[in-house]
Amino acid sequence: MLSRTTAAGLLGLLTLLLCGCMQITRPTVLVENLRLEPGETGLLHITIFNLEGLQVMQVGPVGALTFDPEVIQIQNITGKNGFQVFASSMDNDAGKALFLAGYPGGSLTNGVILELEVKAVGSPKSSTTVEFTRIDLMADEEGDKFLEMDLRGGKVIIQSAASE
Repeated sequence: MLSRTTAAGLLGLLTLLLCGCMQITRPTVLVENLRLEPGETGLLHITIFNLEGLQVMQVGPVGALTFDPEVIQIQNITGKNGFQVFASSMDNDAGKALFLAGYPGGSLTNGVILELEVKAVGSPKSSTTVEFTRIDLMADEEGDKFLEMDLRGGKVIIQSAASE
């Protein structure tokens, strides 16, 4: 069952995609937006667009997924739509996560590939951008690397129940 905030976020993304407001035509890795109440745990998605046959994604040791650790803490990283997380490291003191994910025996071109379980530890009205400093490796089924892609960060906003 989806939480109210997750369902609202998914509905918002679907609306943007259907109305054509969000024109993603280049290979893109997108961290979606999320709204949480203080202390609430929610699911933050990483979605790919136009990455033909993506099979492997590695973030680290050079790159990282960064966030403000005074606003959110990453509890877990899970693969979606055939992707599996083979290794991960979350440093909630430094505000960064590293991981290696892949799709054994398959690939994906568009869709959610990772789901991050995040806990809101910040106060109401605080927010953080969740973004990649760099992706160390993205490759297709043949082992060919994706060399050019847009990296789009998302925002996690902490709100109180009264602000809805």
